[in-house]
Amino acid sequence: MLRLQDFVTGKVPKESVKPLAFMQPLADWSYTKAYLDRLRTSDIVATGRNHRDEFGALQTALSQFAYIPELTKVLSDYPGLEFKISDDFRTNYTRYLIDLQNPDTGFWGPSYRFQGSSDTVELQDIAFSFHIVHYWKESGIRIPRPRQIADTILDYGVQNEVHPYGWLTDHKDKFRYSNHNNFDTLILLKYSWSGLDAAQRDYATTKLQMLFEWCLKESLSPKGDCFERFRGPVTVDDYYYGVCFLDDIGFWDTDAAFRPIALWPGAPEPKALARSLLDGFLAHKWTTTKPGEHVVRILRKYT
Repeated sequence: MLRLQDFVTGKVPKESVKPLAFMQPLADWSYTKAYLDRLRTSDIVATGRNHRDEFGALQTALSQFAYIPELTKVLSDYPGLEFKISDDFRTNYTRYLIDLQNPDTGFWGPSYRFQGSSDTVELQDIAFSFHIVHYWKESGIRIPRPRQIADTILDYGVQNEVHPYGWLTDHKDKFRYSNHNNFDTLILLKYSWSGLDAAQRDYATTKLQMLFEWCLKESLSPKGDCFERFRGPVTVDDYYYGVCFLDDIGFWDTDAAFRPIALWPGAPEPKALARSLLDGFLAHKWTTTKPGEHVVRILRKYT
């Protein structure tokens, strides 16, 4: 089965392309805005539906098309797909997301209306916020309200809440960290760092050091060849989020501009760990997946 990511290589024959017929209505901003607005607020008692996942999935898909240059180029290079994101669409969509940002928290999230009330409650969702901030930063868009984003992600209550509203994951009724959630937290802090004063950076550095040590001391296997095997059989996502977390926090790149962590006596040697993780990963048949390709690309860079 072809994925849109397969087209990035340019090796997919153009004559084999079929139209993305189900996506064509989304190219019309007025249609898409109405669709987003319809999903934004859930009234579960009235409709029996929680729109959160659909709302988030739609935003993520649109953001990939709007802000990832490789995918934008694919849509241009393969006209047979019959789907494009215009500059006007991108401008309108970006403005829409800016308007959705909570001015007090800097976060994004779904809203809920409860029975008998005309008011809505807006939730501050780490997953929603992570995806928007991540795609904007990768495409060079300035992140608005960085101080508010950092204040929210560093809030003590958020640190001790369960994802997507906090740092923790619920694993068999025990709250603990995970590299997935830690990566979301890291990116939100990394991309809002410019809005922090010295005291807040010191506090954030302490917290990131804690997550970093958890990654290497708790989630890494004794052999150093995989992450989070305590959850069950290791998956491609276990590797993906562990490797991405270490890469973005500057573990392998000692000259990185953003490297708020320190090693300790007996800590894994970066290059040796990259080799061990790569060997462990290559023992699985995941290299053709998008997360797998990313893992291999990162680890090979440091080996």
